Amino acid sequence: MDMLSPDLLWPIAGAVVAGAAIRAEREYRASPAGLRTHILVALS
Repeated sequence: MDMLSPDLLWPIAGAVVAGAAIRAEREYRASPAGLRTHILVALS
């Protein structure tokens, strides 16, 4: 199995994008990340 296979790369890229979007939204509202945010990041 190749380490940079698309089957592995796409979910990792999706998690990074989801985490960045959540962080940007939280920074915009100037509020700390809550339990639901951490659950969403962990599931993505």
